[in-house]
Amino acid sequence: MSRRYGGTAADNAQNMALQIVGGIEKKDTKIWEAGGKTFLDYTIPSMTAPDGKKQALNQKNRFACFERDNAFIDLHLSKVNSQPNDEGKFNEVIDSVGFREGIVRGSTISAGGQPFYLGHDYQRAIAPYAQALALEQKNRQLDKKLWFVLVDNLGMAYGITGNLDKARETFEYGIQQDRITRSSITTCRLFR
Repeated sequence: MSRRYGGTAADNAQNMALQIVGGIEKKDTKIWEAGGKTFLDYTIPSMTAPDGKKQALNQKNRFACFERDNAFIDLHLSKVNSQPNDEGKFNEVIDSVGFREGIVRGSTISAGGQPFYLGHDYQRAIAPYAQALALEQKNRQLDKKLWFVLVDNLGMAYGITGNLDKARETFEYGIQQDRITRSSITTCRLFR
């Protein structure tokens, strides 16, 4: 893994952040790797409130770092009044998190068009949006809202740059696939 908690800058930064925050002590710090993931556990037994009173927390914290193809998931779980049987709950949540091929690729490529689109550089937004839509046509992975945004933004980018045939084709595909919103249907009619 490129970023590890144990003995690295991430570990040192985490330890430093915990020490800087006033009134918080940590115990039972443990750093380990398993299943291609790096973990950092610690417990905050109590905390000193701004009024100077010490409050019991027994807060278990677990950080997990997943890495694939230079993309990262950093996950932080915590539970106040933690009990030993909470370990299974932590593991269950962590085991449910990971990279899924279609979602990572489709949403990442679609997001690549977003800065150009929002910056009114519609020509440069077309390539990543078109690539994301091609992936979605092979294997639909984006949730419905992101899919609508992808189709709408790609169609609008084509239309604004003067490629009215591609705009119409994109909107008609969207309408055919999901009966997308009336505004997109209206937009499609404008490009006829």
